[in-house]
Amino acid sequence: MNGGSQPSIAVLLHNVAEPLAAAIISAPGVRTVSPLDEASTVVHHLQHADGGGLEGLHASLESLHRLVDAVRTSPQVKRVVLVGDMEGLQGQRLGHPVWRSSHGVSLTDQHGMESLIAEVLVKSLAKGEREVVLVRLIHPVDADDARAVARAVSISSEDLLSHHERTVPDLDGWVAVCVDPEGTFRGDLTLDAWLGDTRG
Repeated sequence: MNGGSQPSIAVLLHNVAEPLAAAIISAPGVRTVSPLDEASTVVHHLQHADGGGLEGLHASLESLHRLVDAVRTSPQVKRVVLVGDMEGLQGQRLGHPVWRSSHGVSLTDQHGMESLIAEVLVKSLAKGEREVVLVRLIHPVDADDARAVARAVSISSEDLLSHHERTVPDLDGWVAVCVDPEGTFRGDLTLDAWLGDTRG
């Protein structure tokens, strides 16, 4: 780092509303950009469509699918952050009161399928040398949610890589963080470990 200055992070916010947008914008060094070809980091917030069946599934994922295709051909985009949820993990987990990624997914409805497909789409970008971060939230958004998402944008590449673990599904080539105040979906990377000294 030169002279102690904070490096600039050019961020494209895709489908991100308040209060998450404000939290990201206030992260150190972040500046928002509009064209994808000016962004080094892209943040997408998965929003479930109201419609049911295949039509609802298509509506929920269409914009993300287009974004992923665009990122594949945009070499300047180095990191993609997906803000998702726990919908793909809500099914019955016999013998596992606290969820870890080794327990796999457990779908109960269409929203769970949407969440799972979104994660697979974004994770596929890791094979193209992109840094991929998933932050799973339980709505409504609270202060820890906002800090976890802002951290996904501002964390250095070196620190992000330190969280990778090839033997753990949620940390194998990408990093997934679950923000669940009740602790059921603790995941493999605790919120305290993820936030580090950024949590005050």
